[in-house]
Amino acid sequence: MSGVRSGVQALMKKETDSCLHVHCFAHSLNLCIQDVVRKSELLSNCIEFFLQLVQLIKFSSKRLSLFQDIQQQIRFGDDSAAVPSSLRPLCPTRWTVRHSAIDRVLNNYKALMSCLRQVEEGHDEYAAKARGLLIQMESFELYFSLKLSFVVFSAAEQLSINLQAKDTTAGEGLKGAHLLQAHVSILRSDSKFSAFYEDVLQSSQELTDEPVLPRYRKIPKRLDDGSQPHRFASPEERYRHAYFEVLEQVCGEIERRFDQSDLSVVQKIESFLIESANGQHTLCPELHQNLEKDHIDIVFKLPCWQTQLTLHLVDLSRL
Repeated sequence: MSGVRSGVQALMKKETDSCLHVHCFAHSLNLCIQDVVRKSELLSNCIEFFLQLVQLIKFSSKRLSLFQDIQQQIRFGDDSAAVPSSLRPLCPTRWTVRHSAIDRVLNNYKALMSCLRQVEEGHDEYAAKARGLLIQMESFELYFSLKLSFVVFSAAEQLSINLQAKDTTAGEGLKGAHLLQAHVSILRSDSKFSAFYEDVLQSSQELTDEPVLPRYRKIPKRLDDGSQPHRFASPEERYRHAYFEVLEQVCGEIERRFDQSDLSVVQKIESFLIESANGQHTLCPELHQNLEKDHIDIVFKLPCWQTQLTLHLVDLSRL
């Protein structure tokens, strides 16, 4: 679609010079998040775990009933527990459900672990899958990745909801993308990471193991070039690196996806049309370059039509 040589927009521009191509803002934002997840090992492993977990529990009436019973037991024994909520699967065509899906896993973390412990006691293939998922849930790394995914998805999907509104303009959409980029940039600080890491440590108590460094493996001699691989001094340093890497990728992808060559022209034309409809005359060279003569005549008649409409409304109000 967006190919500069054989894409649809390139073929249409060959037919008419006034053609402008602007990628859908909501789709661009979704592609940003997909690229960030694909480039981050933590987030990609987190999404893969989530898909397997939902497939194991939600797509089986027996295991789903077991999970719901455990939820009610935890709720009955602990008044401070969260209200039971069902798991929510990820849908590739619904771009505003990721953060709520991750949030439900976090809120039902204890119930999910209890459910997996009972499922692994069986003797079928699902017992082995439950055992593998339970081992992941007991690790601090998965819990950290779920928390980090929630931070990224919640901010991005709030913007996605606004971008899909029918009255959102091109200027407002681009401003929203820049605000998201600024918000993520604020999170890229040592103080923000320290607060985030402490929150994850505190909420993961009695749920996961203590954070540890992964075991380093010796590089095979045929691949060893003599350089020493980087080793983190502590688990906190390792997770700090992953935290900043993900947020930096979010900022970079927003910059790349929303830096569209024709977008500035569309913004100026949009501003001109809005100002003309409000009775304001402004010069817009891009309008003459990108619109046909009949369209330009209509645009310049908008203020006159608006004035006539206002006079008619005044006359009607006097009747």
